[in-house]
Amino acid sequence: MTTCRPGGRTTLRASGSKQRAVAIVLALVVVSLALLPSNARAEPPEPEPRTFTAALTGDLIAHVSINRNAKRFGGGTDYDYRPMFEEVRPIIEEADLAICSLEGPIAPRGRKYAGSPRFASPAAITRSIRDVGYDRCSVATNHSNDQGPSGILATLDAFDAVGLGHSGSGRDAAGAVAEIFEVRGVKVAHLAYTFGVSGLPRLLRTSPARVNILGAKRVIAAAIDARARGAEVVIVSLHWGQEYQQAITPAQARIARQITASGQVDLIAGSHAHVLQKIAQVNGTWVLFGLGNHLSTQNSLTIGRSATADGVIARVRFTERPDGRFDVSRPTVIPTWVHHRKYVVMDVFKHLDDPSLPPDILRNLRASWRRTSRLLSGFVEPPPG
Repeated sequence: MTTCRPGGRTTLRASGSKQRAVAIVLALVVVSLALLPSNARAEPPEPEPRTFTAALTGDLIAHVSINRNAKRFGGGTDYDYRPMFEEVRPIIEEADLAICSLEGPIAPRGRKYAGSPRFASPAAITRSIRDVGYDRCSVATNHSNDQGPSGILATLDAFDAVGLGHSGSGRDAAGAVAEIFEVRGVKVAHLAYTFGVSGLPRLLRTSPARVNILGAKRVIAAAIDARARGAEVVIVSLHWGQEYQQAITPAQARIARQITASGQVDLIAGSHAHVLQKIAQVNGTWVLFGLGNHLSTQNSLTIGRSATADGVIARVRFTERPDGRFDVSRPTVIPTWVHHRKYVVMDVFKHLDDPSLPPDILRNLRASWRRTSRLLSGFVEPPPG
């Protein structure tokens, strides 16, 4: 209806019946929506699949010159290994999970530091490993028992003191069982085994301390146990193969087939050969047979083997499938090389055309690049930029 307000301005006012009609219509719409079948309503978006990245590296060996370097970086009173990793530190830190392989035990209290053949490393190395971005290490190597049971215990104490994870040994059999930890909400188990250790019979007789000895059935049983305890992803580090031999041994091939055929393991990463070995899918599971040396003094000058200065940082991504298992991406690798004199880990890509390097260093670094790119063609990440 139309009304006229004082002052002559005309306005429209809805009648009471029209207001009631509008209210009834709105009520009917609300009721109709409520009665729609649930599949006709807007569904909430599907949650994003859980995912995380991992970075894995080869043998980290505290040779005498590596320790001497660390003492110099530590001002002569402490041992600081961090500067030797400075160039690759951002790559390690970027990963959600970074795993190394520490060759050799920490020196027991009162024992002198030593390099090869019976390693005894400063405990400070564990702090440096943690500080450059590693989350955990395999400590199952053929040198694990170099200092006897007390060395195994000293190693575990040093790792625990700085909050760095470890796999492959224990204070007793129960302690050697793989722990389960979380990475971006995913429950992960990291198993580690070595083909053998020096002085094993003496170890077994004199102490409950344990180092995990490699056997396909043992690995499979441990993986099954880890999954029964809640692990959603199982990563295995294996110290295996023949030293300085790039070719895969028959034992490596057989063990890889047996473990992957079980369907219980998501990724295998290898160490011990001190040279790079191939990457391949075995029964649908990626196997990084040998990641080379990450940090050591081995090279053409010290042992007459150029390839022992080569390494890679391998990177993979784990992504949850609808069935709850995890897909593993095709691995990619970033080539590294250990400087012959400074003993620092170098990102090879950064220096292929570096005019500041001495000619012999540049020549050897480029030779390393050729070896790595030839062996791991199809896995090497393209240079940045």
